[in-house]
Order: sequence, then C-alpha cells, then structure tokens
Amino acid sequence: MPIISFDGKTPKIGKNVFIAQTAVIIGDVTIGDNSSIWYNAVLRGDMSSIVVGQYTNIQDNTTIHVMKNRSTIIGDYVTIGHNTVLHCDQIANNCIIGMGSIMLGMSTLGENSLIMPGTLIPLNAKLPANSIISGSPYKIDRKLHEDEIEAIHQSAHNYHSLAKMYQLQKQEMQPIG
Repeated sequence: MPIISFDGKTPKIGKNVFIAQTAVIIGDVTIGDNSSIWYNAVLRGDMSSIVVGQYTNIQDNTTIHVMKNRSTIIGDYVTIGHNTVLHCDQIANNCIIGMGSIMLGMSTLGENSLIMPGTLIPLNAKLPANSIISGSPYKIDRKLHEDEIEAIHQSAHNYHSLAKMYQLQKQEMQPIG
C-alpha cells in the first residue's frame, strides 16, 4: 500500500486502521483510529489537508482530493460508498455517502445524513443535518427517522468488523499467480 510523503508532509495513520494494498494515501492526510481505506481508494492531500475521523470507511475506487487552502474534513462513523468523488469541505459525523456520488468544492453535509447513490452535490451546497438527499442535481427528500440514523451508525460498525477480518487474514491474502 503506497503511503507517500509530499511537499514535506507525511500521512498520519491512527491505531487499528485497515488500508488495502492498492489504496494510495498522499501528503497531508490524517486517518483516525479504527477506520478503513479500501481497494483503489485515493486520498490526495497535496494542496491542503484531508482529515478522516474514527470508524470511518472509504470504500473501493473512491477519490478524495482538496482545493488549494481548503481542507476536507470527514467525521466519525461515516460510510463512503464505492466510486465516490469528494472534493468537499466537510462531512459531519454519522453519514453515508452513496455509491457513485460526487460532492464538489466548498460543499458541506450535516450530521446523521444520507446521500443516495449517484447524487451530485454542486459547489457551495450547505446540506442540513438529519436529511436524505438524492438526485443530480440534488434535492433534499426528507428528514431521517431515528431508526435510519441508527442504521447509518451500524453501517460504520459493520465495515469496521469487516476491516478487522481483513487485518486478521492479511498474511493469507497474497496475490495468486
């Protein structure tokens, strides 16, 4: 797994973090304890910093990048689905970003929210907490119910459990052929 220093900045990796062998983490990136970065994900903190909270999972083929002098901050217990592109300012705690979604620069997402798969969040969007958001361009569908908020939290725990299984089998997971 490439963990690459850039411009004098080296990624900081917390405790019990799973990083897949094909993930790439570059520059000013901090990953919180018990998080996971999955196959072919790229976190490129070359123009500013990326901060990933605890128990957050960044799934396969996700790209996270930053704008010059604008950090990207991702909270705790966040699930970021496969093939997502994040170029945003902030994702608060306990959120799911659905597969194939795009969040563009200077956008923010409030806590306990769900972005449905394939959603486009444009520049400068300020999305409220406790919301379901969908569409391209996006619309706010409704407020989340308490059981849905708990399901978001459980999703992060499920990915943490899966990451622990991968860590235990790391020695056995060698390429074949």
